[in-house]
Amino acid sequence: MMSGFLILFLFYFYLSISSSTNILILLILVEFMILFCFMHMVFLSFSYIVGLFFILIGVCMGAYSICVFIFLYRSKSSSYILSSSLELLY
Repeated sequence: MMSGFLILFLFYFYLSISSSTNILILLILVEFMILFCFMHMVFLSFSYIVGLFFILIGVCMGAYSICVFIFLYRSKSSSYILSSSLELLY
């Protein structure tokens, strides 16, 4: 039953990624997917080393999502400043 739920979760995860336009929603979904896979492995009694590996992946994805968010925020701010200054020139 848990495997069926995992397959269903993967399917909805794929649908939400394919229809997602916001990168932050995509990264949050990836974080939840990693967390769910970790909980699934703990439920199936996998070793703790595999669990620690998934925690490491989750931490790396969290750091990556923060970097992407900061990059997008800076690029939006700089493009807004650039467009504002160009409007003043014309």
